[in-house]
Amino acid sequence: MALILIIDDDNNFRELLAAAVSEMGHDVLTAADGAAGLESAKTYLPHIIISDIMMPEMDGVELNTHLQLTENTKGIPVLMLTGNLDKHMEVSTRFAAEMSFEYIVSKSAPLEQITGIVKEMLSRYYQL
Repeated sequence: MALILIIDDDNNFRELLAAAVSEMGHDVLTAADGAAGLESAKTYLPHIIISDIMMPEMDGVELNTHLQLTENTKGIPVLMLTGNLDKHMEVSTRFAAEMSFEYIVSKSAPLEQITGIVKEMLSRYYQL
């Protein structure tokens, strides 16, 4: 069982994704913005973070920058979600190595695709 942190300002999407990840048998934490997500990441050290890119307070790119600069969170794999994949693919391509995004996926992707990526990430990084 893993601990997954989901950060998204869209309440409905966040809860839908949390339910899908929970059904996989994992514990789920949620946050409504990047600042709250960063505090949760520092406090609970989740196995994986799933974060929207476009959020108020602190966007996903800024969140990931803070995660990478913090000793105890810099190794946490991050799955970025976006409502505008075409726009953010350029961001992903330019910053992927530097920002250590694991994946960038459209929020309109089927939940099975997103949970499949979570499963793949867990098997790559952890013996769960």
